Amino acid sequence: LGTNNIDTLSNMGILGIPGASARAFKNYNQKINFIGGDVDKRILFQEDRIQTRHVDQLELNSLNNFLSINSKMNLIIDDGLHTNQSNINFLASALDLHAKDKDKWIVIEDIHIENTLVWEHITSFLSKKYKTWLIKTKVSLMFVLLT
Repeated sequence: LGTNNIDTLSNMGILGIPGASARAFKNYNQKINFIGGDVDKRILFQEDRIQTRHVDQLELNSLNNFLSINSKMNLIIDDGLHTNQSNINFLASALDLHAKDKDKWIVIEDIHIENTLVWEHITSFLSKKYKTWLIKTKVSLMFVLLT
């Protein structure tokens, strides 16, 4: 969701607008129901077709609870803390809950470029069972998996 509270790790700064990307997704198509999470409970909100919940990507139980909210999700995006631990936790929880489902997209974006080797190994390992992509830009990586 993005917090603008500067006392929270991985904040957007005081000029950030919490929930802006959630609203952009919702406005893209009337069929989209957005469920978002953030570690900062102060910025959680509810709107038409948007639900938000607390989630801590460094705690697997928190991630599992969050990702089990709705089994009908078909696109799951990690745009959170952007650390290797939080990204890998997110992937592990998403696969644990949705690996047997068909046509679920799992996306982890803004992976730090210095973690390329780790994500190349993860992609190689998971590509034996799933369709996977590791997309490299000049400044970051994006990992995509289709169940």
